[in-house]
Amino acid sequence: MQMHACLPHASASITVDLRKMHTYNNKRSAELAKDSEIRLLVGGAIAVRRRQLGMGQGEAAVMLGIDQGSLSRIEKGRAPATVTMLTRIAPVLHTSAWLLVAQAVGTPQERYMAEQIQHLMTTRPAVWETVRILLRHPVGETIP
Repeated sequence: MQMHACLPHASASITVDLRKMHTYNNKRSAELAKDSEIRLLVGGAIAVRRRQLGMGQGEAAVMLGIDQGSLSRIEKGRAPATVTMLTRIAPVLHTSAWLLVAQAVGTPQERYMAEQIQHLMTTRPAVWETVRILLRHPVGETIP
């Protein structure tokens, strides 16, 4: 009889645990979907920049020291562009990792700024270097 009395309590406990698991699984699925979307957007930004430079996928892969299939998977969002990989890719594409990410997942204003900075980096490297130096120092600080 005590066993019978415990079953409803155990059943209710299991139901609550199943709901928590279901909620967790839904949240995790949403996170994974968002991760997948971000991978696709960042990979797309890498592909766009590579094409802007007139660089083939094979050429870029050789410069990165990876095989073309790996670069293809990154560009298609099938493999993540890790921070380490982004910092390797960016110089090959004459850009920075944060610009690639901003162009991929930023707000319209952030994407616009990223495009303007990219243009400045490409067309006026000396001006861009001066801006970079200025950005590293707080307002009012003497620049060496």
